[in-house]
Amino acid sequence: MATFRLPLSGNVTQSFFPWAWNFIGAQYGLINVELGTSENPEAEKATLDNVGSYGKQLGRIGEVPLVLLDHLEREDASLKNNKAIIALRQPLNSVQNVKNKHARPTS
Repeated sequence: MATFRLPLSGNVTQSFFPWAWNFIGAQYGLINVELGTSENPEAEKATLDNVGSYGKQLGRIGEVPLVLLDHLEREDASLKNNKAIIALRQPLNSVQNVKNKHARPTS
């Protein structure tokens, strides 16, 4: 009995990228991320595999300035109006809000 398959339904063995002819630099996907070069790609891969994604690492690093700012502002209330501190707090608080919104339940 013959196997009938609809388009895009599986078992395609030929690999070709005709759409690459239309893109500069042979971009194959709709969204490609260029991470640049690394002096030690093995260490970078191990870090991503064992420590966490770039977002996770930055999220944890971003928590430190918030703790320090909270402590400093308790000591000197005038720092709450400092433009540089306000500018630093804005993205850090935004990241914290996203993390809180998407927090995994602890068990």
